[in-house]
Amino acid sequence: MLSICLKRIVMKKYFSYGMIGVAGALSVMTGMEQKRLTASFGSIVPEVLPFTPEHEVVVTAKTFTPDESKFLLGHDLISRGVVPVQVNVQNNTANEYSLCASSVDMPHIDPSKVAFKVSKSAIPRAVGWKILSFLFWPLMIPSTIDGIRTYTYHRNLKKDFHAKSLKEKGEVVSPYSTFHRILFVPKDKVKEMFAVTVIDLETMEQRSVETHLSKRETAKTAESMS
Repeated sequence: MLSICLKRIVMKKYFSYGMIGVAGALSVMTGMEQKRLTASFGSIVPEVLPFTPEHEVVVTAKTFTPDESKFLLGHDLISRGVVPVQVNVQNNTANEYSLCASSVDMPHIDPSKVAFKVSKSAIPRAVGWKILSFLFWPLMIPSTIDGIRTYTYHRNLKKDFHAKSLKEKGEVVSPYSTFHRILFVPKDKVKEMFAVTVIDLETMEQRSVETHLSKRETAKTAESMS
C-alpha cells in the first residue's frame, strides 16, 4: 500500500515537472510568435518635398502600396480592406492654418478601429491560452506572458496609428512649414480627386484645395524597403 502511494507521489511529481517543461516550451514559442508579429514603424515624412512658393498652401496626397504600408505602419493594411492615404500640406505663408480628419472630403476609419483590425487575430489564441490554463495550471505562465505581450503590442500599434493620422479635433499647420498625416480610408471609398479644406486661424477664412492622388514614392525607395 505504501509503495503504491509512493509511486503516485512520484508520478504526480514528474507530471508536474513535465507540464512545467511544456509550459516553458510553449512560452518560448509564444514569444517567437509575438516577435514575428511585432510591428516596426517607419517615419511617414518624405525625404524631399518640392518647395513651391508660388502657391500659398499646397496639398498633395498619395496612397500607400502594400510594401509601403508594411514598412511605414508595420502591416499590409490594404489586404485588410484599409488604404492609408498620406496627406501633405505645405504652408508657404506667415499665417497658421488648421485642418482635421473631416477636412478631407473622403470617408475614413478611426485609427483605433484600424489597430483592432490588425491585432484582433490574437484574440482566439489568447482565449485558448486562458481555457488551457484553467485545465492545466502550469499553462498560466505562458498564458499570462501572451496576454501581456498582446496588450503591449496592441497599445503600441494604436499609439503609432493615432500619432500618424489626421486628428478629429484638428491640428495646426505652422507658418512656412510642412505637415504630414495619414487618413485611413475604406478600400472601396478611395477617390482619385477630392477636396481638402484648411482654415486660416487669423481670419477664420476657409480655403478648399482640390487634391489628386499620386502614386509617387514619398518615403523610401523600393530597395530600402526590401
